[in-house]
Amino acid sequence: GRHLYSIVGGLPDEQDMPSVTHIIGVINKPALVGWAAREALDGVRRELYTLLGDKTSTDVRLDISWIDSVLEAAAKRPEKVKMDAGGFGTRAHAAADSFLKNGRWPEDVPDLDPVKASFFKWWSGGRKIIHGDAYVASKEYRYAGAFDCVEARPDGLWILDFKTSNGLWPEMRVQLGGYSLAFRETFGIKPAGATVLRFGKKVA
Repeated sequence: GRHLYSIVGGLPDEQDMPSVTHIIGVINKPALVGWAAREALDGVRRELYTLLGDKTSTDVRLDISWIDSVLEAAAKRPEKVKMDAGGFGTRAHAAADSFLKNGRWPEDVPDLDPVKASFFKWWSGGRKIIHGDAYVASKEYRYAGAFDCVEARPDGLWILDFKTSNGLWPEMRVQLGGYSLAFRETFGIKPAGATVLRFGKKVA
């Protein structure tokens, strides 16, 4: 359920290091509590609407096993939505990385069209990408991680991390800080900055 990173040829305590993403998972995210409750209730609503159909309320019969099964499915719904979103994000990252490495966006992925449109709108601004998918680690603090690319700008090297989330959240600053610290330790270069680029799931 989490990514672990190891430094090839590293010391024992440099093996199976947790990711930045896993570490910041301890940060309280109040917005997710409300979101999870809404997703669970939406699952119950769908099942009730399906059961009701065209019937009047007096025609509906409920039993304990049906109620339990619906509530159990509703409790799992937020995690399923998260997993589906994670799969979408993974494919979007892979498509962007394919373009950065090979100059080609994968074909036959129509559900990624909104991401593609946003990506190329950003790309058209003129970019000097010197490294795709970058892996970094901090031996001092024993963690590691991966971000999407390094861009050369007039003021130095910038860490860029792509997101397909529905918004930008405060904990992303912490994530970028972790990448920046590990980048300096890994490459001996202090990045000029770090930023998140959000390529949404819907056409703006």
